[in-house]
Amino acid sequence: MPAQPQQPWEAAPQPAYVLPEPKKKMPAWLVVLLVFGVLGGGLYGVYRFFGSGSGSPGGGQEPGAPAVASIAAEEGAHPFRRHLEVTGLRLFEDARKNVVLRYTVVNHSPAELGGVELRILLTTKNADEKAAALAEILAKVGTVPAHGAKEMESPVKTSLRAYELPDWQFLDTRFSVTAPAN
Repeated sequence: MPAQPQQPWEAAPQPAYVLPEPKKKMPAWLVVLLVFGVLGGGLYGVYRFFGSGSGSPGGGQEPGAPAVASIAAEEGAHPFRRHLEVTGLRLFEDARKNVVLRYTVVNHSPAELGGVELRILLTTKNADEKAAALAEILAKVGTVPAHGAKEMESPVKTSLRAYELPDWQFLDTRFSVTAPAN
């Protein structure tokens, strides 16, 4: 038998694997914008939900707070009124988380004033006569020495916390003298 010429060995065809085209990635700048948008929106939502104190446009005024104009007629009625000043307003919280107003009552007269009681309306500096006061305080000051001052503390009845009320430089008072009788 004649010898058959040998053919070169043909390898079996290899299976072809086709790789899918790589997916297009989101640009980095868009990822950063989305992260900041989501975080900013979340923080804004938390602020609106927890940080506003009360949702009323009045900004935390008590429902029964008297109007600033309610004290205008009483301001000049008592002879002690022109000698007294209420100044040095500071708001803080005591150990029980109650809002307390610390203030100074100054006597500008050369005479000692005894048995002094005040009706103080706590307002903001830019409050008009129609605005409601932030709080009303009835203070029994007692005796104020001639050309002297007396430090006072009075509780403030409010549903707000001390840090939700205006800072000292934005506070003002309107007061009238309720005792001694003139």
